[in-house]
Amino acid sequence: MGHLLLLLLLLPLLRGNPVQQRPCAPHSLNVTEAGAECLNWLQVPGARRRGLGDHNLCRSPDGGSRAWCFYRDQRGQLARGYCACRQPGPAFVPTRLVGGIAAFEGRVEVYHGGEWGTVCDDQWDDADAEVVCRQLGLGGMAKAWGRATFGEGSGSVLLDEVQCTGNELSIEQCAKSAWGEHNCDHHEDAGVSCTPLSGTPIRLMDGETKKEGRVEISINGQWGTICDDGWSDKDANVVCRQLGYRGPAKARTMAYFGEGKGPIHADNVKCMGNEKSLADCIKQDVGRHNCRHSEDAGVICDYLGKKTTGRSYKDSFTTSCGSRLVHRRPKRIIGGKNSLRGGWPWQVALRLRSTHGDGRLLCGATLISSCWVLTAAHCFKRYGNNSQSYFVRVGDYHTLVPEDYEEDIGVEQIVIHKEYQPNGSDYDIALVKLHGPEERCTHFSSHVLPVCLPLKRERSQKISSDCYITGWGDTGRAYSRTLQQASILLLPKSLCEERYGGRFTNRMLCAGSAREKHVDSCQGDSGGPLVCQRPSGSWVLYGVTSWGYGCGIKDSPGVYTKVSAFLPWIKTVTQL
Repeated sequence: MGHLLLLLLLLPLLRGNPVQQRPCAPHSLNVTEAGAECLNWLQVPGARRRGLGDHNLCRSPDGGSRAWCFYRDQRGQLARGYCACRQPGPAFVPTRLVGGIAAFEGRVEVYHGGEWGTVCDDQWDDADAEVVCRQLGLGGMAKAWGRATFGEGSGSVLLDEVQCTGNELSIEQCAKSAWGEHNCDHHEDAGVSCTPLSGTPIRLMDGETKKEGRVEISINGQWGTICDDGWSDKDANVVCRQLGYRGPAKARTMAYFGEGKGPIHADNVKCMGNEKSLADCIKQDVGRHNCRHSEDAGVICDYLGKKTTGRSYKDSFTTSCGSRLVHRRPKRIIGGKNSLRGGWPWQVALRLRSTHGDGRLLCGATLISSCWVLTAAHCFKRYGNNSQSYFVRVGDYHTLVPEDYEEDIGVEQIVIHKEYQPNGSDYDIALVKLHGPEERCTHFSSHVLPVCLPLKRERSQKISSDCYITGWGDTGRAYSRTLQQASILLLPKSLCEERYGGRFTNRMLCAGSAREKHVDSCQGDSGGPLVCQRPSGSWVLYGVTSWGYGCGIKDSPGVYTKVSAFLPWIKTVTQL
C-alpha cells in the first residue's frame, strides 16, 4: 500500500514529456501554504528527467495552474503541497519521535538541509515538549526528557538552545541557535513524551518536587484524595505512568505528604500495574470509604531508592553550617503546618529504646556536628541518663514511614549541665554524643546537616525576625506523624519577666504570642530547636524548647533555653 501511495504521489513527474515550469511569484519561494520547507527536487525520483534542477523552489512540473513542491509532513512522511505564492503562514520543520516504546514518545528528530538530525537538551524543558507534541498532533501531557533518555541518535545535531514559550505551533517558531550550531554530543539528545490524557484527571500535591506528592483526582469537577487501604507500588506505577514518568515508582501511605482537604474519592484501589489510568483501578463506588485524611495516599515517581549508600560522612556541602538544601517558601505543633520534607535537616528525634523495637519518640533535639546533638536536660529526668536507653534518629520526617535519608544512631554519652536541677527549669540543656568514629558519626546529606551555633554576643532579636520552631508535637488533636513547623516571634525580655516572674532567668528567652492564643511549642517538642535566619542566609540555633504553661494558652508564651548563654560550656564539652 505504501509503494502505491508513493507512486500516485510521484505520478506528475513520471508521465509525459517535460512541461512548462510555472514558478511562483516571488520566483524564489520555497515553502508551502502550510509553511513547510520544500525538498530539493533532486531528492525525488524522476525530477531531473522532468527538467527540474538542484533547488527546492516551487514549480508546476505537471503543467497545472498552481505551483507546488514536495515536503516532509509533520510526521516526516513525503507529501505534496501547493505553494502559497504569497506570504506563507507559520513555518514548521518536519519533526518525528524515535526510540520510544509508544508512538507518543521518543527522541526528537528534525529534518533540515536534506537530513534528519537530533536536538540538544540545553535549555530543553516542558514548554519545548508542549510545542513538539502540538506540532505532531499528539496532545496529551507534554514532558521534556534529556540526556538521551530514548537512546542516542546518529548523524548531525541540528538544533541547540531551543527555548519555546509553549504557545508556538512549530519548533521552527521557537527561539534557538542557528541550524547546525551547537556544543553537544548525542548523549545530550532531547526527547519528549506526549502522554494521552486518559481516564480521570490526576495531580500530585505538596511534594518536595513535581515528581512526588499526595495523589488527588478530579471527579465531577471536584478534587479529592485516595485512601491508602491496599495502596502499593503497582498503584504508584499507574499514577506515575499516567503523569508521563517512566522510572520506578514508590507508594507512600499515612498522609506522607500531608493531609488533603475535600472528599476522599476512592478506597481499596487495586492496580495490576499495566493500566493506562488510575481510574481503571477503582473498583469500589466513588466516595465509598472508611478513611480519614490521615490515610491519604501518595507517590514518588522516578524513585531512586535509598540514598544512604555511597554517601560520605562529610560532603562538599557540609563545609558550612545552617544550610537548607531543600527550599520552598515556609508556611505559617499548634499554629503550625506540615514542614517540607528535608526542610529542617538538623532536626533530630531522641527516642527511647524498647524491647518491641518501636523506639518511642521522647524529645526533639538538634544536630550541631556529625557526632553531637543538643537537647533539653529535662528529657532525661524520667528515664535517667544511661546512654544505652536511648538512640537518635536523623533524617526523619514521617514518624511511621521509613525515610530514604533516615538513620538510627546509638548514643555514646549524655552530658547534662551540672547546674541543672530536676525540680527546676534553669540550665535546661544537655549534650548527646553519638556513637561512631570521631566526626564520622552521621552521614550528611541534603536532608541531614548541622545547624549553626550563635556567635559570641550575637543577639537574635537584632539579627533576624525570621524564626521557626519545629517538632512532632501536639497539633491540638493528637501528636503529628509528620514534622511540623511554625513561624514564631521572639518576645522582649521584659515581657517574659512580667509573665513568669523570678522563674524566668538570663539563661532563657521566650517566644510565641503573649496576648492571644496563637503559636506555641508543646509537649513532644521538648528539647527541639528554635532557629532564626541570619541576613547571610544561614540558620542559627538560638533556643532549645524548655517549658511553658500548657499548649497554646493565652498569655503563656513558650520558654526556651538561650543557647548563646551556654557557648563556653558547649565548646568545652564537644571541643568544637
